[in-house]
Amino acid sequence: MPSVPMRKLLRLGLLLCLVAPVLVAQGQSGDPAPPDAQRVELLDRMGGLVTASVSLPDGSLLIAEGSALVRFDPAGEGQIIARQDLGQGVILDLAEAFPFYYALTEKGFLILGAGGESNTPQRLSFTPGGGQAFAVREGLIAIAAREEGLRLLQVESPGNARLLATLALPGEALDVALDADGTRVYVAGGDGGVLAVDIADPAEPHLIGSLPEIATAETVAMAGSLLAVGSRGQVLLIDPSSAAGRVGLYAPLHRGRRLTIRDDYAYIADAAGGLKIIWLAAPDRPVQVYG
Repeated sequence: MPSVPMRKLLRLGLLLCLVAPVLVAQGQSGDPAPPDAQRVELLDRMGGLVTASVSLPDGSLLIAEGSALVRFDPAGEGQIIARQDLGQGVILDLAEAFPFYYALTEKGFLILGAGGESNTPQRLSFTPGGGQAFAVREGLIAIAAREEGLRLLQVESPGNARLLATLALPGEALDVALDADGTRVYVAGGDGGVLAVDIADPAEPHLIGSLPEIATAETVAMAGSLLAVGSRGQVLLIDPSSAAGRVGLYAPLHRGRRLTIRDDYAYIADAAGGLKIIWLAAPDRPVQVYG
C-alpha cells in the first residue's frame, strides 16, 4: 500500500473542525508505510471555533478562527504570526485559487488578495449573503446557502464578485462540489440527499434531481469522477454518471464534519473520532489507514 502524503495534506491545513480545541498536525516524510499514530506529529492546539484553513506560499497556514484569519507557522516551534479580524461574523469556509483567497462568512463572501507586510491576505471585495460552504473552479463560485439554496457568483478582475443566480432547493444546502468540467454542481441537502444541478449556463441553473441510494448527505467532495458523500455515520462513494449509484461504502463514523479528497485519500474530520484517513485506490473497498 502506498504511503499517504501526510505532509502535503497538512500543508493544505485540514483541521478537526469542531468547537473544541483544534489539532494542527503534520506527518513524517520518507516513510513508505501507511500512517499510524507514531507518524503524526502534534504541532499545536488552537482554541475557539476553527472551521477551515489553506496553505500560504511560504509554507505557513491561514486558519479561519471565529471571525478572524490567523497566520500560523508550523515550522520549528510553531507560532501564530498574525491575526486579522474580517469583521463579518464567523468564517465558515476558506479556499485558495490563485491569485485570490476566498472566505465565506455568516454575512457574506469575501475575496482577498496577496498579503501585506504580515503576509496575511487583504480584503478586495465583499458580497452580502452568507452560507455554509462553497466550491470554486475557474472563477465560478458555488455557495451552499442553507435555506436559501444554491448561490452562484462569478469572480471578475480585479477581485470583484458578480451574482449570477440563486436557485431554491428542497431542504437545506449544507455543502457543495463542482464536477471536473464545471457544468454540474452536487449539493449535500441534508435529509434531501445529494442534489444534482445543471450549471452549463451558470446564469440559468436548474435542478436535475437527487442521486439514488442516499437518504442523508451532510458533506460532499469530488474524488476523480466519483463523488464522496458524508452521510451521518458513513462515507459513500457514488458514480453520479451511473444508474447503479453507489460504488463503495466506509463506516462507521460518528459524524463527518468536513471531507477533503487528495490523490487516493479521503481525509475526514469526525465529530467524535477526530482525523480519519481513508484509502480510496480501490473505490469499491475503501480502507481506513489512520484514525
